Amino acid sequence: MLRQGVSKSGSTSSKPEQQARAAAVPLVEVPVAAHVGAVGQATHVEGVVIEKVAVRCFAEHNAAMDVAAGSATVKDCDMNGQVVVGEGAKLLLQKCTVRNCLSCAVGVHGTADIQNCIIEDGPGNGILVKPTGEITVTGTTMRRCKTGLFVLGKATIGKATIRSCSITGCTQSGAFAWKTESGPGEVTAEEGADLVCSGNNTSDHEWHGDFVAAEGGTIKGVAEEKIKSI
Repeated sequence: MLRQGVSKSGSTSSKPEQQARAAAVPLVEVPVAAHVGAVGQATHVEGVVIEKVAVRCFAEHNAAMDVAAGSATVKDCDMNGQVVVGEGAKLLLQKCTVRNCLSCAVGVHGTADIQNCIIEDGPGNGILVKPTGEITVTGTTMRRCKTGLFVLGKATIGKATIRSCSITGCTQSGAFAWKTESGPGEVTAEEGADLVCSGNNTSDHEWHGDFVAAEGGTIKGVAEEKIKSI
């Protein structure tokens, strides 16, 4: 279901746990419409609600959806490509699967609330929070990415409701907080978040691990002995 006449494109998932979501998803394809900076754009949305749509990216830069301005709610969608939230824009992402992204699955320059999603299987980061970005993540699985949650801005792991957040099997870090001149690099796990973050740094690199705080970045709500500072 697509409201306010926004374009859509689609593909189903072949993974068993995603088949239930994909079964009722319409399969419609559109060509890549434009580029935003260095990010290819297959679906451009402003102030809309998108439900039960499969989106497959054909762009060189691997972007499936761009929320450039205003606010958008995206529910029960299956996306093979990147989701971008522009500076000043807002996104509510619920019960979606995002996978196979070259750079990052979800790139947040604005504000995002990510609930009960699956973000997986890409050579890039799972969620990348840029210096201007701020997110809350609850009940979301991040797995088999480069880094599950890479934060230059601010990120909050919300209190577990249906399920806890988990970050597993990433080649570099699970959660990586990096303070820069432009952004605070803050990750906060709320009390009761019950975050599962384990089995990361499969590349066995000395700078990476399940939790990494870089250049003064901070990770709160996690036992100090679990955090690697670099």
